[in-house]
Amino acid sequence: QLDDVNDYIILYRNTETPISVAGLIASVVERLPETVTLDRIDMQMGTKRQVRSTKRVAGGRSNENEPVERVMLAELAGFAVSDNDIAEFVTKLQRSAPFDQVSLDFSRQRLVTDQAAREFRLSFTVDLSRRYIDQRLVNATQEGELTHDE
Repeated sequence: QLDDVNDYIILYRNTETPISVAGLIASVVERLPETVTLDRIDMQMGTKRQVRSTKRVAGGRSNENEPVERVMLAELAGFAVSDNDIAEFVTKLQRSAPFDQVSLDFSRQRLVTDQAAREFRLSFTVDLSRRYIDQRLVNATQEGELTHDE
């Protein structure tokens, strides 16, 4: 029975996320300019191996046992009035935790209800090995908006 509990704890630690998906989406929306609309959000949990070298280490072994980094890979797609609006959104994400490696994949012309618009897709990662504090909760607590049962 103790082994089952330990197995569950290990499974939980390997699959938990340090930030809620709802909190992450809220962070994206807070940085969204009014003239930008999202029509697709794709998030996948994954790992990436921290490769130092493609060479074999001493003894002829490869570095397959090197630690892996848990990451969330995300893509956002949508449309905006202009490329400047898209650039503003990308910049806001780049300057904010927990967003890492934010990049604009493409921007191109698109018709939205017979109006010219800019379609775009951007991507970013979130390092799941770090812990994050939801600043909105901290601010609400400091302002006395949230309380706990006594």
